[in-house]
Amino acid sequence: MQKEIEVKAKVNDLNILKNKLIDLGCVFTESIVQNDAIFTNFDDADFTKFTNNKNFLRIRKTRDKIYFTLKRPQTN
Repeated sequence: MQKEIEVKAKVNDLNILKNKLIDLGCVFTESIVQNDAIFTNFDDADFTKFTNNKNFLRIRKTRDKIYFTLKRPQTN
């Protein structure tokens, strides 16, 4: 089982961030287009907000691969 950890941060200047990452040795690749279909409980119409009790099923198509994932919010 693969575990994904996602971190979101507000960026005021994308060029400054990109240059700092390059200075740290990061290499940027071409952009990847992803098409997502997200499924949740019918009563949970607002799936834009994660809470500890909401699970989401996602089907993601990226190039020639399709991924089926369960998104379950975690707490520390």
